[in-house]
Amino acid sequence: MEKQKQRHTALYERTNHVSSSQIEHNSISEQKELLTEYAKSHNYSEIKHYSDVGTSGIMFNRPALNELLREAENGNVDTVIVKDISRIGRSTVDVLRIVAELKKNNVRVITVVEGFDTCAQS
Repeated sequence: MEKQKQRHTALYERTNHVSSSQIEHNSISEQKELLTEYAKSHNYSEIKHYSDVGTSGIMFNRPALNELLREAENGNVDTVIVKDISRIGRSTVDVLRIVAELKKNNVRVITVVEGFDTCAQS
């Protein structure tokens, strides 16, 4: 009998400034705290953070985002949770492409602030 692969919940954070200021550091920290609290309060386990610091939302070639997408393609991710849709990107077309790619790989996408959920019932 083949053992089923353990999938994890991906929490994705992004800031667009590399500044070492406390404000920028807190931005990633605050996103991590918000997403971790959301995941735990909604009974998500096996969480893993993917953070891109100093990357613009108009750029889609980001190390952590690329790793997350590879993990999803390999069947290792169950759900992606982000603070808001702009953390994924600023281009609506590209964000929709990424969400569609994740859905194709049976990955649920949730945004905490907007309440967007690809598994929401209409």
